[in-house]
Amino acid sequence: MLTKIGLLGVGPASVRAFSTSFLTASRRADYATNLRRDWGDAYSARTIPTKLLFDSLRDLENKHYLANMKGAPLYCAAHRALMSLAPDCEVKPALTISEIENVLSDENGLAWIAIRELGDLGYCKQLAAATEEQRAAILFCRVHGIGREYAKKFAAAGIRSLSELAEASEVDGKSITASMKLGIEHLDDLEKPIPRQEIVEFEQRLGGALAHADKGLSFEIMGSYRRGEVVSSDIDVVIWHSDFKANGATTHGLMDKVVASLVDSKILDQAKILSGIGGVSGRHRGDRKRIIALTRPGGRGAPWRQMDIRLYPSDSLPYTLLSNTGDDGPMKIMRTIAKRKGLTLNEYGMGRKVDSKTNHSFATGSEIPAKSEEDIFQALGLPYLEPAQRSYSTYSHILPRHVLSLAAA
Repeated sequence: MLTKIGLLGVGPASVRAFSTSFLTASRRADYATNLRRDWGDAYSARTIPTKLLFDSLRDLENKHYLANMKGAPLYCAAHRALMSLAPDCEVKPALTISEIENVLSDENGLAWIAIRELGDLGYCKQLAAATEEQRAAILFCRVHGIGREYAKKFAAAGIRSLSELAEASEVDGKSITASMKLGIEHLDDLEKPIPRQEIVEFEQRLGGALAHADKGLSFEIMGSYRRGEVVSSDIDVVIWHSDFKANGATTHGLMDKVVASLVDSKILDQAKILSGIGGVSGRHRGDRKRIIALTRPGGRGAPWRQMDIRLYPSDSLPYTLLSNTGDDGPMKIMRTIAKRKGLTLNEYGMGRKVDSKTNHSFATGSEIPAKSEEDIFQALGLPYLEPAQRSYSTYSHILPRHVLSLAAA
């Protein structure tokens, strides 16, 4: 049955130097407070150009990712949260600070620093100080399949544009894969927010294709869509089957059935499959558990979207749904509380980790059973948040301040 860093904060009157170490929780909260104080009565009405803000957060995320710094997820979370305010930058060319603070946690100090610099200077200092080579690497990180090392390698070899990269077969011994070239070709589409209604209509088509693949499959579209947000950055799909358990030796070729059905239904094109993880060829092919591909939910002529489909054990379902729903804040809070109890919380369960190299195994007898997501909240002593309550604009009014601060721990 198919069920469904080191920065300078510049104020109007003075220059404030900040530590080059990663910002502490109190420093993060203080930064947003200081901004309100320094901008005074004009604070709420101040505006930041939408495209400049979004581009800056995206590039700051990639800059920190390249340097393997902890700030990358904070910039990413800010960008995704703010997209809900302006799905189309041309329709809404500027955002007021009062709009921004309604969806952006004041614990996200790095994002607030960027906002302050954009408001005071019109640019972010970290980005302005980047070398030509660094800017190229930041650009390459925007492309699917180009990770940290490849991006730095390509930039160091003198490549400066995506067109140069697309025309090459290899750079300094590193191959430019078909997946990378697809990512370059469709980059503009892939960076456009996806309106909720587009996914609503796509969900019905997807459900039909999955039912055709195997009537025992169930699925859920995750992330911002499950939280009820008006836009999403991609389409994350979780699928499960009662025959596939956490201790099972095989996936019974379920993902291969899914891919074949999606191709038959014209949802997927084999030429647009970016990657399949968990064995995509040879004797392991039938056990793959994940596939990332491009799809066109809106039909011919509509933008290409990235779809990420992951197969999870059915007996891990509550933990799978929780972890894949997000957003980052509640998950950081829950993982911090679990860690303080000597437990590890992930998309497979919660318990004492046996060995970090053994994927999702927990020590015998330590795993916390859960029949629902609500059970997990209860085990951690937290009030239950419905999926639609797990975005900052909502949960910030539900969880006590001392609990919210754990997101910065």
